Amino acid sequence: MFQKVAILGVGLIGGSFGLELKRRRLARQVVGVGRSKANLIQAKKRKLIDTIGVNLESSVRDADLVVLAGPVQAILRHLKDIAPHLKKGAIVIDVGSTKQTIVDQASKKLPKHVFFVGTHPLAGTEKSGAMAAIPDLFRGKSCLITPVATTHPVVLKKVMQVWQKMGAKTILVPPKEHDRLLAYTSHLPQVMATTLMNVISQGLPIETIKQFSGGGFRDTTRIAASPAEMWRDICFSNKPHLLKAIKIFQKELTKISNFLSKGKQKKMLNYFESAQSLRQKIS
Repeated sequence: MFQKVAILGVGLIGGSFGLELKRRRLARQVVGVGRSKANLIQAKKRKLIDTIGVNLESSVRDADLVVLAGPVQAILRHLKDIAPHLKKGAIVIDVGSTKQTIVDQASKKLPKHVFFVGTHPLAGTEKSGAMAAIPDLFRGKSCLITPVATTHPVVLKKVMQVWQKMGAKTILVPPKEHDRLLAYTSHLPQVMATTLMNVISQGLPIETIKQFSGGGFRDTTRIAASPAEMWRDICFSNKPHLLKAIKIFQKELTKISNFLSKGKQKKMLNYFESAQSLRQKIS
């Protein structure tokens, strides 16, 4: 499918993408680029990539597909840095968790002879680095594809086919709508888990938390262990939508606090039952 693929950021998503390219024989050569030499050595040892890129310029030169798989700010920097070195007809995709800013910058920074398609596989975990990459990470998961009016239809189809061959279910969504939806389904939950972890740590020592917490606590706070740099970038790149979601959540916290302080047991019961019913429908 591709002669040469360059992956910029060989972590959980980028590494798993490289692994699937090789397992499914979708690329003849996979080059990995990143800040950590040790991580890239691990990626090559685990056969996520074939070679370690000497530098950004030579790694993307002659690449048929370039995958931007770092944090959002790194993706934005890379769009500018790789632009002069891409061959005619090269395809660039990103796997970032926000889309509008990235898509806008891609249209400004990349030359006209290069094709860009925004993608977002909903397959993340709290782990990071090449050691976190696993086979079949994308199987059965949704991959959101965010084309715009200028997206070439043939290139869009090819990008969708790559994700489908990796087992993902591709869903087309406009970039702005993607960011609005993910503010509620991904970014707000991350903020909630992070905040909960920080609140609990203020009142309890770590050992006490370990001894007195069960599965509910671990499930609720699991994603608080996610890479901090990545989530800082996501929050700020989706600032308007996330702020709106946080404001709504704050109102809901106030509502349940009022039920509790005013002894409104029936309303509290209805509130829990409503959430219970909704969650069961998702399951």
